[in-house]
Amino acid sequence: MLNYIKIKYLLLFVICFWEPLRIFVLKFDFANRTIGILSFLTVLVNIANFNFMRTLFKPPVIYWGIWVIYAFINTVTLGYSTDQPHYSFFITLSAPFMVVWVISSDKFRDREVLLNIVTIGLYIRMMLLLIFESTLGNRLGVNIDSNAIGVSALVLIIFLYFKFIYKEISIKLFLILLIIPFYVLLISASRNAFGGFAILLISFFYTHRSKNFIHNLGILLVGSAFVLGTFYFIIETTYLGERFMTTTEQSTNLIYYDEIQGTIFERFGDRGFFYVVGFRLFLEHPIRGVGLKNFSQYLIKGRVAQHSEYMIQLCELGIIGTLLFILFYGWMIKNLIFYWRNDTDSRAKTEVFLTVLLIILFMGLSLFQYNDPILFLLIGATIAYGLRTKEDIKKKRSNEFLDEKLPVN
Repeated sequence: MLNYIKIKYLLLFVICFWEPLRIFVLKFDFANRTIGILSFLTVLVNIANFNFMRTLFKPPVIYWGIWVIYAFINTVTLGYSTDQPHYSFFITLSAPFMVVWVISSDKFRDREVLLNIVTIGLYIRMMLLLIFESTLGNRLGVNIDSNAIGVSALVLIIFLYFKFIYKEISIKLFLILLIIPFYVLLISASRNAFGGFAILLISFFYTHRSKNFIHNLGILLVGSAFVLGTFYFIIETTYLGERFMTTTEQSTNLIYYDEIQGTIFERFGDRGFFYVVGFRLFLEHPIRGVGLKNFSQYLIKGRVAQHSEYMIQLCELGIIGTLLFILFYGWMIKNLIFYWRNDTDSRAKTEVFLTVLLIILFMGLSLFQYNDPILFLLIGATIAYGLRTKEDIKKKRSNEFLDEKLPVN
């Protein structure tokens, strides 16, 4: 029980449900001072912790730390276009970084504690949303963005999956616990989050394959039938399915339809515009971009932000921000592939975390992610797994070297 009583875990726990708690229950601190104070206390309490502080300077954590500092200074110096106070803006940028730092520094040593804290915290978030949030047009999300609700439900599903693959819960309990977050995902009608769930569902049958061909064929057939049946049910009976079916038609109703007409981005619905016009804006401001949240100042009035993480990096942060972004995610991709090749004992788990990274990168196509600490819970877990696996590989190779040096009796 004492393992749970740590300021860093309190920070993660509060972050999990802070947004609905602040909006619906507390109804104050819209500048997120509480998260800022908890972040400061976390650093202060752990400043003498060697592992915690060393993680700050290790890739890829250091890359995102530099990204946060650059994004803040770059935006402030280029022209700050929102009413958000500077300190609140910095907390918004740094909260996801703190999530990554805290989880990465632990390297999954207290994995069960971490997974329990996050899953319980996210369940509280789901309950607050179901109790207090309203629907608009058959879609959950009036006070909180519907896509953010869907993504948080998906993150909870993935953390439950982590607990399952580490044998902390049974398959029966896993399926029971999925009911609430999956229901929230459906009523959020987030196509992006559901796309991530589809990737997870398909990968489940691949990851849990065996060396037996007949067994794998059976899994393939059953899995295909289950996936197709699930998708058919959702398409035919839910508002989410209706949104999927009308994606392309959304483009024709936009005032900027002529910008994307005849291009592949026409099929992206109301998201395609950001790629075409965002890239044009990047060419005009290639080095530093125009600053975070300044997209609307150069284009359509009232269009607050990009709907693509990649175009945000390009047109709002320029080449500098994009390079830091590539370094951050590139480290994870490169190292997970290395672990997959060199640690056959943990190959199935590595495939799970590679899938999680694929989901994050997929959702970045039509959602901005840099300010979402909930999504960064997944990134932190992926990095922690990578750092722990790296240590295990080194230890294994060291033991093999010692075995070779031992005299034969």
